[in-house]
Amino acid sequence: MVTVSLKVSDAQWARLQSLATEYELSPEQLLALSLDDWMIDREAEFEAIAEWVLTKNAELYDRLA
Repeated sequence: MVTVSLKVSDAQWARLQSLATEYELSPEQLLALSLDDWMIDREAEFEAIAEWVLTKNAELYDRLA
């Protein structure tokens, strides 16, 4: 496992601690879960865009084949 250091402002840290407390997590757990969600969202977003492009251009690809 890799350890990452991150600089945040005092205001960001206070907000992070508040949210972590609200969800009964440590700030580190909340950050890790948020990072996982963000990466999954980006991957799903890319897949949706790629599917749209392939569908939109399917006729063109057939003609070029």
